[in-house]
Amino acid sequence: MNNPYKTPHAKIDDLSYQPLPSVLKSLYWLMGLAFICSLISTSIGFLNVIQAASWIFRLPWADQLMLLGLAASGYGLLFGFYYFLVFRPLQLRWRATSRWWLMAVLVLVLLWLWFSLLPDENPRLTTSLFDVLLASAEIALLMLGGLLASRPAALEYLIN
Repeated sequence: MNNPYKTPHAKIDDLSYQPLPSVLKSLYWLMGLAFICSLISTSIGFLNVIQAASWIFRLPWADQLMLLGLAASGYGLLFGFYYFLVFRPLQLRWRATSRWWLMAVLVLVLLWLWFSLLPDENPRLTTSLFDVLLASAEIALLMLGGLLASRPAALEYLIN
């Protein structure tokens, strides 16, 4: 029996598809690893603050909700930072991707210096070696990505 609603047996190919070059794949991997390091480091920081401040659980639910909103805005800031300074220049294939990535490294280093040199009257929270390693790995991965994005092999595919 001939079914008129039968799907065709032809294979449909997307003619506009171009595989991602291996040079840009390594940049995407470096960007992803740096983002994961930052996400884990931020989560560890939030958990350390919650452990140190047990009074958070004695607050009314509205204040706890406000603190949860502040934590969510911290993650939103992290996502915005990585989207606009790291992912977007690479996705749009800007030739200035390396400058954007190195600018992101400069911002991270300045933030780290700001928080490490800022005098405070509160007792210092102890940072774990793992947290410090994640923060330095994030900066190193972004710096390596910025340097790799400035090579002629990568600039060949960064056309804008």
